[in-house]
Amino acid sequence: MIHTKNIPIEFPNLKTLGIRGAFDGKKFILDKIKDRKAGIIDSYELAAKTKSGKDIYMFVHGMPLRDEAGDVIGSIGVHTDVTDFKMKEIQLEKMLHEKEILLREIHHRVKNNFALVSSLLELQLLSDGEKKGSEGLQMSVNRIHSIALIHDQLYMNEKLDKIGMNDYVLNLIS
Repeated sequence: MIHTKNIPIEFPNLKTLGIRGAFDGKKFILDKIKDRKAGIIDSYELAAKTKSGKDIYMFVHGMPLRDEAGDVIGSIGVHTDVTDFKMKEIQLEKMLHEKEILLREIHHRVKNNFALVSSLLELQLLSDGEKKGSEGLQMSVNRIHSIALIHDQLYMNEKLDKIGMNDYVLNLIS
């Protein structure tokens, strides 16, 4: 139980876990009460655990309560349960991380496949020498290199729908 201006504040069913990380819950609450007395308005996310062990998340907005003279006589706080939203956010972050790992793995495999096909075509070119049709094989090797370059640039870009033509052409001719 915490007291402010002789008004008890109780959190009977909650054990404070943290605000986006570990912290001393009692000290944090006392600091917030001091902030209200100093006239500070703020908002924060609070993670807590019920006695049954269930994690809950609250969005807290607190502000000082003033009398007619403007002196702080207490505080007002609004606690909004955002547990469902927060759990969905955590799940989405996890799914995004998994998709990023999958995208890196796919990029690596595609890049290896381009290199393999290109190498096989180049080996065929070396073994054919100056035979008829080697010009077509060289064009195929060049096309594979071009496609691999586009693939690399798409992977490195933040936007997957565009690549810089200047960068592409400079890399292509180098």
